[in-house]
Amino acid sequence: MLLGNDIADIQDNLLLKKDGSVFALYEIKPFVINKVDRKKQETAKEAVAAMLENIKPYVDFDIVMLPFSKELESRYIRLAKDFAHDETEDLAYTILDKSFEKLMYQQELCDYHYFMSVPLKSLNVSVDLKTVLKDSVTTSAARMVEYLGFQSTVFEGWQKDYDLAKAELEKQLDILDIQALSTMETIFVNRYLYLRTLVFDKEHELNLVDSYIDNLGDTSICFDELSVLEFHNDSGKNYVAFIPLARSPENMSYIHTFDEILTLGFPVEVFTKARFSKTKGLPNHNIRYKGRVSRARLKNAQGEAAQAGSVGKKSIARSKFLVENMEQKIDDAVPMISYLQTFVVFDSDYQFLLKKIDNLIKNLKNAHLALSRANADQLYLFGKNKFGTLLSASDKNFVQHVELSAFAENLFFVNQEVGQRTGFYLGKIDSRIKSWHSNYEEALEASDKPVFFNLFEANKEGVDGKETSNPHIQVSGDSGVGKTFLVSLIHLYSSLLKSQTLYIDPKAEKRKRYKEVLEELEDEERFPELQRYIRSLNFVTLDSDDPKNIGVLDPLVFLKETEAKDLIVSMLGELLNMDNEKAFKIALLPLIDKYSRKRWAGEQVGTLSIFKELQQSENIAVKETADLLIEEIKNSVLGLVFGEGQNPAVDLTARNTILEVAGLELPANEHVRLTDQNKKALVIMYALGRFCEEFGKRDYRKETAIYIDEAWFMQVTSYGRAIVDKIKRVGRSQNNFLIFVSQEPDDSNRANGEANAFGTYFCFYNDADKADEKVLRRLKVDVTAESKRWFNQMTKAQCLYKDTYGRVERITVDGLLPEFGELFKTVESEMEAIG
Repeated sequence: MLLGNDIADIQDNLLLKKDGSVFALYEIKPFVINKVDRKKQETAKEAVAAMLENIKPYVDFDIVMLPFSKELESRYIRLAKDFAHDETEDLAYTILDKSFEKLMYQQELCDYHYFMSVPLKSLNVSVDLKTVLKDSVTTSAARMVEYLGFQSTVFEGWQKDYDLAKAELEKQLDILDIQALSTMETIFVNRYLYLRTLVFDKEHELNLVDSYIDNLGDTSICFDELSVLEFHNDSGKNYVAFIPLARSPENMSYIHTFDEILTLGFPVEVFTKARFSKTKGLPNHNIRYKGRVSRARLKNAQGEAAQAGSVGKKSIARSKFLVENMEQKIDDAVPMISYLQTFVVFDSDYQFLLKKIDNLIKNLKNAHLALSRANADQLYLFGKNKFGTLLSASDKNFVQHVELSAFAENLFFVNQEVGQRTGFYLGKIDSRIKSWHSNYEEALEASDKPVFFNLFEANKEGVDGKETSNPHIQVSGDSGVGKTFLVSLIHLYSSLLKSQTLYIDPKAEKRKRYKEVLEELEDEERFPELQRYIRSLNFVTLDSDDPKNIGVLDPLVFLKETEAKDLIVSMLGELLNMDNEKAFKIALLPLIDKYSRKRWAGEQVGTLSIFKELQQSENIAVKETADLLIEEIKNSVLGLVFGEGQNPAVDLTARNTILEVAGLELPANEHVRLTDQNKKALVIMYALGRFCEEFGKRDYRKETAIYIDEAWFMQVTSYGRAIVDKIKRVGRSQNNFLIFVSQEPDDSNRANGEANAFGTYFCFYNDADKADEKVLRRLKVDVTAESKRWFNQMTKAQCLYKDTYGRVERITVDGLLPEFGELFKTVESEMEAIG
């Protein structure tokens, strides 16, 4: 078995072997499918089976999954270009440094790539061997030339003879999303097979092979009593183990080999070298002939076992049945495939490698796949599992024989992804369905699939694969499971970028907590970057006891003349039964117009000025209602929205503002009967919501993000829903992003019944009636017993995340730094120890 390089040349995605054969190499874009989406899994298997049926005339093919370095540094460099150049910049770089250290130094993180090679079957490429060899390249001639000391070179332009053949092959493959590799990409993929590590100088390795093709196999390989291979090259020493599939299960349904590999938590290569089985021709290549021989042997063994009364006769009978079943399928013209499947693990530490081997064998045993340690076959398996080698009649060990549909049950070309490619580290995909029982730290440690998030990518054009440009986000779930923590983390990350953010905090929790953390950091003289960040935030506390806050959210103060009327009437509608106050309403409406004109003419007036004029009405009913309103406003939170124009509107020109309202009494949930204090809070929320709309559309050239906590409260009434809908419509055209935080997913679409009101969803656990079904349907995940367990067995810090690509995964949120856990701590003590 050839261990070194047997490739003569690489041009584009074509490999020219030294024996003259040519192979085409393609990268296959994977299907992104979560563990519970059976419908998409079946669709993927059907597509793969159809593609393989198309390439049956080519006989041989390889399907290979390789783990490459995540190249996180280049992603972070791109993200840093959007950092705001102010007091927040130092914290942004600290977060990148800390997350890079955590992700790249504490785990082996990789991106899986799938490749497929198919032989083009021609042996008529001319190779110039100093004019000695002018026709096809043969192994014996090549050896003779090397013996004579001549240098072998390939004629330039040889690949052009394969343009038509390659184009025809691509027609057969295009059921899948294929990409022909460039010359340098093809070099890299083949050179990687001699490196077997995530850590190497890619540019150096490419230059090495580009300068001289025989450098492709420049690696020293040792095999000793360790029963693994040692690779020695410029990247250092690495231990590599080749572990073949020894026996596939009788029933291949749902084995989903590649889905299992994605859950292991460390890099694994998978080589599947396959060929369509021949049913005619020479005995050595004829699977029908082999089946008949096996059946005859088993029949004799069955007879001997019966005479001896052997306990093994049941196993022999079962094997005989399987062979006969295979023969029947051949008779029925069912395509059969023979394949060698090899799993490759590597590590620079031999003891760690052994743990990986044990883990791999154990996990695939649970999936009913039996692996062989194959200690004596390591060199053979290394040589065999390269692009451009074929299964032959001499390959007998570890070769499986199955029908095409069973082969597709491996679930080739799948991956798990969610989030943005360039963004801040947010957490990790959780690849299991069972509960972690609140041990979210274990969930983070077990996963090697980080999730990155960039709020402002949602409405950008030219992003490949994006399903929606809807910029809005809904975060839903019960209190105490991590909802507020996630929102706070997203707010922090978005506030570090070139944007303007507004966080509406109706529970008035953030200012107090941020100031407490700042004081602790100052006393301990640590984390100066976070100190500067907290100081940079514009905290606005609206306290009706402060004379400076009176009327700062008065519609006459911050809205245009024609826009204030509807808001004022709706606010009063929460305090009065306007159907019983017709006289008051008739008197009110023209005065709103009158005082709006006065305000915009420069006079110091407000909505309270209107009520005071109505107190002078000769109509007793109007006067009494005005008297009642003024008493309600006096010394209450309503003073914030009803003033006399003595104070300007809230100034939200700062880059990052957190706005809270003191004394706002929100109801516990939407089902309780609203008290008078709850109704006053609702009036304030109306004004805040309307102000958010103005904030979002003020400058369409600048990205703005509005965070509304307890936003469900605004959905209780029709006018509140109308305000939220207006904010949504500001949306993409105005570069405004709404982060809508509520308890139930249905809170976001009560105005019009839409189920696609948001582009992104983070759905935490909710114990409301049939919440699992509601959430899954909202995320367009099939409702099954398995998917409901997937949702219901989430623990603290976990949620289902649907991104703008339409992908849905269960993720575990990672606070990254313990200081963030302290910063985002709430009165409910949500996720206190995260990080």
